[in-house]
Amino acid sequence: MFEMICRQAAGVMEQTMQKIDVVIVGAGPYGLSAAAHLRAIQGLEVVVFGEPMSFWEEQMPANMLLRSPWAGSHLSDPSGSLTLDHYRRSLGLNFSAPVPLPDFISYGRWFQRQAVPNLDRRTVVMIAAATGGFAVTLSDGTTLLAGRVVVATGIGSFAWYPEPFRGLPTQLVSHTSTHRDLGIFAGRRVAVIGGGQSALESGALLHEAGADVQVLVRSPEVRFLHQKKWMHNWPIKQLLFAPPDVGPALISHLVAHPDLFRLLPRATQDRLGPRSIRPAGAAWLKPRLEEVQLVCGRHAVGASALGDRLRLTLDDGSEEVVDHALLGTGYRIDVRKHAFLSPELLSSLRMVDGYPQLDEGFQASVPGLHFLGAPAAWSFGPLMRFVAGAGYTAHKLARAVARDFIPAPAGARQGGTAVIGACAASAPSLSQPSAVSSVGGSPEAAAATDSAPTWSDPPGVLITGADYRALGAARSLGRQGVPVAMLRKHDHLLGSFSRYVQRVYSLPRAEGNLNEEYLSFLIGLAERENLKGWLLLPSDDDMVGLIAHYHDELSRYFLLSVPDWEQLRWACDKRLLSQLATRLEIDQPRTFCPASRREVQELECSFPVVIKPALHDSLNNRLQRQGGARPAQSALPAGRNLSVDKAWRADDRASLLEAYDRACGQMPADMVMIQELVPGGGESQFSYAALCRQGETLASLTAQRLRQFPMDFGRLSTYVETVDAPLVARAAEKLLRGLEYTGLIEVEFKLDYRDGRFKLIDANPRVWGWHTLGARAGVDFPLLLWRLLKGDPVPGILGRPGVAWMYPVLDIPVALKEILHGRLSLRDYLHPRKPVEMAVFVSDDPIPGLLELPLLVYSRLVRRLAFAHKAH
Repeated sequence: MFEMICRQAAGVMEQTMQKIDVVIVGAGPYGLSAAAHLRAIQGLEVVVFGEPMSFWEEQMPANMLLRSPWAGSHLSDPSGSLTLDHYRRSLGLNFSAPVPLPDFISYGRWFQRQAVPNLDRRTVVMIAAATGGFAVTLSDGTTLLAGRVVVATGIGSFAWYPEPFRGLPTQLVSHTSTHRDLGIFAGRRVAVIGGGQSALESGALLHEAGADVQVLVRSPEVRFLHQKKWMHNWPIKQLLFAPPDVGPALISHLVAHPDLFRLLPRATQDRLGPRSIRPAGAAWLKPRLEEVQLVCGRHAVGASALGDRLRLTLDDGSEEVVDHALLGTGYRIDVRKHAFLSPELLSSLRMVDGYPQLDEGFQASVPGLHFLGAPAAWSFGPLMRFVAGAGYTAHKLARAVARDFIPAPAGARQGGTAVIGACAASAPSLSQPSAVSSVGGSPEAAAATDSAPTWSDPPGVLITGADYRALGAARSLGRQGVPVAMLRKHDHLLGSFSRYVQRVYSLPRAEGNLNEEYLSFLIGLAERENLKGWLLLPSDDDMVGLIAHYHDELSRYFLLSVPDWEQLRWACDKRLLSQLATRLEIDQPRTFCPASRREVQELECSFPVVIKPALHDSLNNRLQRQGGARPAQSALPAGRNLSVDKAWRADDRASLLEAYDRACGQMPADMVMIQELVPGGGESQFSYAALCRQGETLASLTAQRLRQFPMDFGRLSTYVETVDAPLVARAAEKLLRGLEYTGLIEVEFKLDYRDGRFKLIDANPRVWGWHTLGARAGVDFPLLLWRLLKGDPVPGILGRPGVAWMYPVLDIPVALKEILHGRLSLRDYLHPRKPVEMAVFVSDDPIPGLLELPLLVYSRLVRRLAFAHKAH
């Protein structure tokens, strides 16, 4: 019968079989995560076979808790939005770590409904080689032709039975994976074999169910995780352990990054792998085992039936008679135990001790056959044994498949079953790259320029800037396999050292007309470096203004992420923003736009006030091409620049006039604004960050900017926390609808404690300093922008509250001042109660973090020399 199925699967039926690009066998965390990432590849057909989360429901005790930390228990989708946090928040649940198994199963099925709605619950019974791929036979007799097969069936087939227990009846010996309800052992004497999490937790559950339990542990003592508390508190924990928390101190960081682990010598991998997963129990198990008999330093060397009971012979010669032996002995991988793989396929696999040898795309020695999860541990390290490895695996698999995938012509597919792929959303109202006659070339070339890029040959992103904001965007996109190029300035180099940046270009120093020179440089770069159609993503106001003002010219070469100036000016020009807020009845400080010094003298206002530029200095420069005059820079007061300082405080009329005169020496008088000062420090600063399409919010979060540098009128935030502030969100969404804005934007508010109102302060239509906090909160803004501009659907995502972001290099001096003034305690600073995302240093891209301080010193030196040169 077996041979007949194989012959049928590989036979002449290939002409009539339905062809599917990728078949995924298994619908657990790895299979579902892989499907979610593969479905994002335009034109790729992906079908998942299996019952969702079946192993977790059918082969684990119902009352168990996950040992993995919260951060290591998320499934993965391309936007990073379908997290445990999103699930818990969207359904109003309140469970936490350690995650109860029923909640994790429900989360996995919720993820499946969101990311893989057309899952096929039939079982795959045979996979055999066939011309053009693999013949996949299902439980109902249907045979499909698959270009690739991804095996993600988990560890259910690999339960390990030590030699003494083999061949004994199941009423005397069983594996932990065969039980859902351990209550069946109530009142019976049970020996649990093993010293890892499964054995120890089974011992606790058996005791709680009323069984007489004895746990036999081979090692001299039972190991529990996290026994040294000081090693697991912030900030030491972040230095010693990666978030998945797999492996001992420091080694954890290698384990969490399989790309690095794979580079180690084989002997080192073989030593560190077992060391990272040695038997141990979670710390929270310890009190539950206080009344359970733990026998350490002993193991069974023999087992035999004694009537309806079981006699165990231990290594010291003693004997124990029990009603049942429950094996918590784990799993040993051997893919030859997969009954659905044909003998021909198995014989073609290169294996080491039952593990298939895999390339960087998880592909085995049989082209097109991939293995995910625990079978990948020999090739990628111990992270593959945990849910935490699903994200890395799915990303690498999707990247490899996308690289080799060639979409079939329209109508070329056979069969009528559903194509499981994301439907493209309507393109946003932003400029698409187009060919123009000035570029030259044939009509065919022009058509190629106009056509949307494909995943098989994807365009990349050119980020204009290399500071920490640009670095965060590069990491966000690079982690998902998006090619990233970076345009660095002479004094901003940080991002160019990221492992996720593939190309680096230097922006030339402009000698004449800055606008025209930069425009010419960008156009030349697109033609010379084959960057036509790439997304142009600005990270600073200089380039936002340039792109907006030269929108028509640049849109012929790049996909642009900001609107043209006619739309953008309503967000950039504080005068227009104030007008719009007034029309929309959005609270804001009293604002004045005086036309002359005389109006300032006669201004009826309450002090203190602030004086600020209506536009950023770089945007003022852009307006010169429209005829605006700029005062001579000789009037600039030494060390003070209003555009850099953002605002100057004036406590009386005399100081207001002095500040106004200084400001008019730096910019046209009609660019100077005066605004009521809203009292309060960082605790009053709030921001609403969003990705919008034509004014409608697609993804958002609200944050409290608790510390900034400098603290009075911060040029940048240094410590930010996500919060739940519905009044801020409501006001910001009203403003964004009024702007009809498309793209990324941050809207700033300040809480006025005098009347309890959130007042509009500013808007930043670009990536903002702390945008990387979004990914930690479930809203990866640069990646979502990329998906939006590609025409992919972007689900509505609301960032979760309770996570933080820090820019330590500048936050430390700010925090010290706050501590000295009694506004912040040293204990609260050293032990934050929220998970913290660092602005620059991250474990998967450490070089920029290591170079940050030297580059900061270099940047300051370059600016001082440039200023001294101008002064002379």
